[in-house]
Amino acid sequence: MNYKKITSLEIGILSTFLYKAFVLINGFNILININQSDSIISIIIGFLFGFIIVSLFLKAADTLPKLNIFEKNTVLFTKPISFIINGVLIITTIIFSSYNLYISSLFIRSALLNNVDILPISILFLCGCMYLASKGIQTLCKSSIISFLLFLIFELITIILTIPNVNSIKLLPLFTSPIPTTIYSSIIYLTISILPIFLLLMIPKESIKDNKKHNKYIRLSYIVTNIYIIFNFILVLSIINVRLASIIDYPELSILSKISVLNFFDRMEDILSFKFLLDLFITL
Repeated sequence: MNYKKITSLEIGILSTFLYKAFVLINGFNILININQSDSIISIIIGFLFGFIIVSLFLKAADTLPKLNIFEKNTVLFTKPISFIINGVLIITTIIFSSYNLYISSLFIRSALLNNVDILPISILFLCGCMYLASKGIQTLCKSSIISFLLFLIFELITIILTIPNVNSIKLLPLFTSPIPTTIYSSIIYLTISILPIFLLLMIPKESIKDNKKHNKYIRLSYIVTNIYIIFNFILVLSIINVRLASIIDYPELSILSKISVLNFFDRMEDILSFKFLLDLFITL
């Protein structure tokens, strides 16, 4: 496959979708149920330790840069071992995609299509993703840039319209969870937020245009995405509080229901929830 038309900036933007793949849809609910308000602390700790994983990813990308991850394994390991490793990677990718398709379909049904069965939603969503994938990695990267810009617009609108509902008192109390619980929650966050980035090793670094900027954009996208996640987490908990966030399926979606524009557009959440669909579509 020809990757020469892909830039490091496009890879960096594509990585932001992978960082958020599991966090924005069901990651919030998982973390809140483990560590309550101290999940904010867990995310910050996981973010800091994530730099180690990012460094490992960049080291892997710099090793035999002309080869993708499967070819690297074939060169670096004996045939039986490389076969096992590549098999594990393929199975992991299939599980990742299948699970992402499942949670994406659940989200679409909950947010927009309450009376529709999950199977036709999954089929239609999968067909759309397969069509985009058939157009090649260049089209996917271009689509990720457009989706990223649209996501920024929708997110900016969301922040502006939800700020009046913020109550920082709802974030308290903090530092109440046992240290082992906080560490466990940090590991969960680290796992669901950063491991999907290794899918990008399927693209040889040497095949990317201006690949000297590759490492910079990967690190920058990691920092920016995690700052956004931390901010979004604080925003959610300061609007609906921890107790409510722990019992609803999509806490970040629920805050959109509080949006009203001049008491006229009282169902703005149906429009603004489109930003989550952009995330899901590109990630899958």
